Amino acid sequence: MEAGANTAENVILSLAVRIRDGLRRIQPLVSMIHAVRRRNQIRLRDRAASEYLAKPSLRKLHLGCSNQILSGWFNADIFPVYDGAYYMDATEPFPFPGASFDLIFSEHMIEHIEYLQGLHMLKECFRVMKPGGTIRIATPDLEFIAGLYSPDSSLRQEQYKRSVIECWRKDYGSSEVGVVVNNIFNFGHQFIYDRCTLSELLERAGFKDPQVLQPAESAIPEFSGIAVHCEDYISLETLVIEASKA
Repeated sequence: MEAGANTAENVILSLAVRIRDGLRRIQPLVSMIHAVRRRNQIRLRDRAASEYLAKPSLRKLHLGCSNQILSGWFNADIFPVYDGAYYMDATEPFPFPGASFDLIFSEHMIEHIEYLQGLHMLKECFRVMKPGGTIRIATPDLEFIAGLYSPDSSLRQEQYKRSVIECWRKDYGSSEVGVVVNNIFNFGHQFIYDRCTLSELLERAGFKDPQVLQPAESAIPEFSGIAVHCEDYISLETLVIEASKA
């Protein structure tokens, strides 16, 4: 019996080694396919960007578009899986000339990269923005999240607690604030901003006069009606700041 068990164990071990060696052999092929795919994405993006920037209309850059493809905007995302989205890594130099865009919009994206990467992104936004242009950043609000611990939390915060438990953490069987707060650190979030920290970052990048607004609020018509989360619970946690380039 023991000999049979050892034989089966050896077969399984041998199969595992073969699978490992097979994966090692095909890894260069996988890397090559990925590189070819990335080159193709960059080629398509650069051609589309040249065509877009050649138009005399208002130029608008949408960073981290995901499935929200905005008409009249140049929609960019690191995973451009939807038609009308083009590959761009916001942690690298932007593939656009200086002073290319009038408006830049990014909703719930900057929290997915680290703080210094966020500073780089905003500096690149400043570089590619025309003088007089405006940037609008929407992101989770750390001050709002921390305020969930207050015994005097607002009706808005109480609604947020219930919504997070219902949407994401119902399986925990708990309604503790700690469960709700920890939820914000899921979804690949790297750095959560409050209004002071994000305003400072925008100013370090060169932008002026950062203004805190509501998710559906803007004096700029092109920013109206484009926020995805205006009608759901995520709007409760959302910090929106607009700033300009002098």
